[in-house]
Amino acid sequence: MHADNEPLGAKWNAGMDSLRALDVDGVLVLGSDDLINEGLLSAWRTELKAGTPLAGLLDLFVVRRGDSRALYWPGYPEGPRFGETVGAGRLLSAELLDRVDWRPWPDEVNRRLDGAMMTRLRRVAPDLVARERRVGMQEIGAVLVDVKTDPDVDMNHWSALAESPGTQLIDREHALGFLPDDERREIESILAPMPGPYWAPEAAPRVSAAIVMRCDGALHIEEAQRCLMSIRELVDECVVILDARSIADADVMLARLGAAVQRREWTDDFSAARNIAADRCTGEWILVIDRDEELIGRESLRQALDTAGADTDGLVLTVHSYNGRPKPETMSSVRVYRRGSASYQYPVHNQLVGYRSLHDSGARIVTSYTGQMDERAQRALPVLERLVAETPDDPHGHYFLARTFAAIGDGARALEHARRCAAIAPDAPAYAGSWVWIVAMTLQREGPDAAERELAQALAHHPELPDLRYLQVVTASWKWAKTMDDMPVPYRFVPSQWGEQISNLPAVAKLLGMPFSFERVANDDERGDA
Repeated sequence: MHADNEPLGAKWNAGMDSLRALDVDGVLVLGSDDLINEGLLSAWRTELKAGTPLAGLLDLFVVRRGDSRALYWPGYPEGPRFGETVGAGRLLSAELLDRVDWRPWPDEVNRRLDGAMMTRLRRVAPDLVARERRVGMQEIGAVLVDVKTDPDVDMNHWSALAESPGTQLIDREHALGFLPDDERREIESILAPMPGPYWAPEAAPRVSAAIVMRCDGALHIEEAQRCLMSIRELVDECVVILDARSIADADVMLARLGAAVQRREWTDDFSAARNIAADRCTGEWILVIDRDEELIGRESLRQALDTAGADTDGLVLTVHSYNGRPKPETMSSVRVYRRGSASYQYPVHNQLVGYRSLHDSGARIVTSYTGQMDERAQRALPVLERLVAETPDDPHGHYFLARTFAAIGDGARALEHARRCAAIAPDAPAYAGSWVWIVAMTLQREGPDAAERELAQALAHHPELPDLRYLQVVTASWKWAKTMDDMPVPYRFVPSQWGEQISNLPAVAKLLGMPFSFERVANDDERGDA
């Protein structure tokens, strides 16, 4: 049947109403991107025969199209929806549907349909909802897989689920491996990336993508496919500078996706490779993105490009890097610039220089370096050390050596290079993080008194830097706690990694009489009523 797509509640109710005349015993609710196995059907048939009016699953698997990663979501965490079943795979009996006139959703709702359904069912038929059968997949041998296909929409949902307590990040083979071979092959064919090319070349490209990559195998090609899928409908051409050490057929595979590929010998210089890619681009704007990254918010970026004035040289994107953690590390990065207005500098941790005016784009780049951070750090170390040896008075090498040594756990070397960076460029905003590392590592290694001395110097150069003000609270609270060592109190302040103490800040600031106020602001990835 056909129905208007919005509001979604009315659309789904129209589908339900069409089933009323078929005299069915019950209805299984599935979206077009939900996959189930025979185990779920068998379990729900049994429940219908037993007179169960409502049944649903507490957990599910989530996979993304063109992606080897997946996750297991154990269900709603503690909160208003704790213990509620998921909407996909939910079973509603004819008895329950009769009670709500076969319209389980409010007609006017257009989002959060699962919760809206349960609210309506509880209001109209509380006695039947009280008999709901709520089970986990493993308990009944069921499989429910939610497939995410559109990076603009689904990556937000993926991020929210990945940050939920108890979620396990897994690979797709784990999520689908228990299915029969024929079912698994069928599902894998559905999940395969869309065939390229992902865009049609234009006579006069407006936006060019410039990508520097190395492809060592199928996983890297898969990441490249996912990356290119995320920029389709925005980019008019894609230029790839391919590391000559890549597998032999990488050129052909990337060309099939629509990319113009140039294989080059690697010289340990990312800036040189990025500048070569930019030179080959013909678009007015250049988007810089890596193989293992995805663009989120194409419409926002397109609008920013449409409204950019002649004086705008670059657009800033927010980068979310998960690095194997459920909560991402967030930073801002100039990833779109007007061709000819800027170029890259430094062989590693390259920086775009030369632009005059920047504007925010509202778009994001999402990436995950899971299991790669140590490898990346070890690759960067010799290049950074060579850079420092050749240009000892350039703060860039010392800054990123400090960050790299901190990432691999060498605190002494990290502190050494952070101090050298701060000495060379004490007031430069781009390197203000060196002061943060000095204070944080001194606090961890030598305690609050030594950290307090470093803080005084740091705040003299960057008095408004939020990270330093935060460390000021942590240092003061630690110092206060030390005075409690000999007092008969049932607790002691034990400093953990300073980035994990945000939730304690309001209480600590109030206790110490510090004039700070705190406000929780929900971000785009958060869902529910938070």
